[in-house]
Amino acid sequence: MSGRFVDAHAVAELLGVPASWVLESARAGTIPHRRFGRYVRFDQDEVLAWTEDCRQGGRTASLRRYASRVNGPRGALTPGGPTPKE
Repeated sequence: MSGRFVDAHAVAELLGVPASWVLESARAGTIPHRRFGRYVRFDQDEVLAWTEDCRQGGRTASLRRYASRVNGPRGALTPGGPTPKE
């Protein structure tokens, strides 16, 4: 524990999210926090460690081919582009 307690606005700025989201997450118990009476405070080091636990690995991007719709409804995609309006 670092002993550096910050409020929801400081955590929101650190994470780039609204302060309301930080407080809602604290109420839900998903983000580490301390309650001092009616005040909710966050240990900055615990929050940073929590963000590492939230990290999700990326995956290699792959392009998919989608079959174009032929003879579909008006405006549907065809190999030559949108169907002309009559």
